[in-house]
Amino acid sequence: MRIISLSLLLALGLFSACGNSSQAPSTKSDTTMAAAPKPIPTSALGQQQTGEMMQLLASYYDLKDALVATDTAKADAAAARLTASAEQFKNSIGSLAQASSINPHMEQILKGSDSILAAKGESIETQREHFSYISESLYAVLRAAELKNGGVYLEHCPMAMDDKGANWLSAESEIKNPYFGKKMIECGSVTDSL
Repeated sequence: MRIISLSLLLALGLFSACGNSSQAPSTKSDTTMAAAPKPIPTSALGQQQTGEMMQLLASYYDLKDALVATDTAKADAAAARLTASAEQFKNSIGSLAQASSINPHMEQILKGSDSILAAKGESIETQREHFSYISESLYAVLRAAELKNGGVYLEHCPMAMDDKGANWLSAESEIKNPYFGKKMIECGSVTDSL
């Protein structure tokens, strides 16, 4: 009987300590700090063209995410958006000094995204092969534009493309491999950031 009484008292004590919501709010100060604002991406191209370059990158990320999900239909739609973004960006940099070093890479991006669209209904591996060329070309564009604070990670999988290795760009450092999808989603490493 004594053990039961002690158990009841202990349970009541825990209940009142944990479940009493009528207590006054704590006077402790909040020690968590708000996250620092994300820096604005800049480049040697100027504000408008940098914004269009970031839109091109967002279209690229849509394609990457579709390949991570192994979804050919989404990859086709994303490739169409990438083509439109690439054409818009290429037209916007036409008169800039950097255009001569960027345009050859833009042509490769357009060729790669057009190849994905032309391969509609073919295997995801075909789309992934074209994606590897797009990735290399877009990275070269970002480097030529001298992108800063872009929040862009260059990631590499040594096993992609029949163990030749391949790169891709990502907005996060967490590896989500577009060359193998769910089969080997975490295969790869970050090799650079812009």
